[in-house]
Amino acid sequence: MAFSATGARGEYHYLVEFHLDSTTLYYADEDLSLQNSNTTGVFYEGRLPEAGVITRDLGNFMEPTETVSDFNVELDNRDSVISGHIQDLAFSNRIVRVWIGEGKSKSNYAEVFTGFVTHPGGISWDEDSANFLVVDQRIKHRKLLPANKFNSDTYPNMENKSRGTVIPLVFGDWRSTASGNLAVPAACIDLESPNKRFKIADHGLKSIERVLRSAEDHTASMVNISLALGEFEFVTGFEYSATGDLIAVNCEGIQTANGTLIERPTDVLRSVLTTHMGLTGNDLDVTGFAEFNTDVGNEDCRRFMDSQQSSEVLIAELMNEAGADMRFVNGKYSPKYRSIDLIEGRDGFRDTD
Repeated sequence: MAFSATGARGEYHYLVEFHLDSTTLYYADEDLSLQNSNTTGVFYEGRLPEAGVITRDLGNFMEPTETVSDFNVELDNRDSVISGHIQDLAFSNRIVRVWIGEGKSKSNYAEVFTGFVTHPGGISWDEDSANFLVVDQRIKHRKLLPANKFNSDTYPNMENKSRGTVIPLVFGDWRSTASGNLAVPAACIDLESPNKRFKIADHGLKSIERVLRSAEDHTASMVNISLALGEFEFVTGFEYSATGDLIAVNCEGIQTANGTLIERPTDVLRSVLTTHMGLTGNDLDVTGFAEFNTDVGNEDCRRFMDSQQSSEVLIAELMNEAGADMRFVNGKYSPKYRSIDLIEGRDGFRDTD
């Protein structure tokens, strides 16, 4: 839930939880017992000398981009307990959750930051204090996409012009009726084969409508089509010059397990987060995605990725297409719209959550 201040300043508290392999360490700005339910509670040890600073750069309404900086957690180590924990327990890359709220009930606290202890170099201590540098989980999850490249080990007989380039990702409808005759290039991965095998994408495709050689339709010459691999061949004897010809296809990109084309921004976003970044459903705010999916409507997007870029950049671009931003709710990815601030004399935007 969101933190809504109602009490006196003395009731406000700052909490940090270290979720380690064998235990969870609970700390607050003073010794504090919080009630989780009518029968359970947790004691937070008062080792936080002062609250840290979390900076959120929210961009502007037309191009919202949330960037959360790293966060330094300082713990009182004058009795050497924390340095002992550092020696005995594994902190690097472990989850840290930061809360702010008031009173003695955990339900009155909001999780404002979830991250991971930086490795290497994220832990330091002396006789007075111990410091843990916690980075935003997006930094930990960040990947370069597309992840794979055409290489000689996997494709020893491939054409030289495609060697070392990335194997593309294809989202949306690239058929001739939908793409304005734009087509997706294909790379020859086996020049030595009598049928000259070509690869379109680093994943399965929903369909292949037609194939072009230097803008001429040669769909009738296409054989041995594998939608599951995003590959096809030509009939034996088909003429292809690796230096002079360009092979391109009109196709439909990635599909879901039940055969639905992935083309709505929310579905593309979910595919990027799970299939290509390795997250699970537990990392996503299911309610937030459902609400976002309803709000987006029936607008579709199309994306052909043939050069590597950070997944963080791709996510920001997808969110911009939908006029929204990626937020975190209880430590989970949650797409959120922003609303324009219509109060007279002000020009800005508000968070919808």
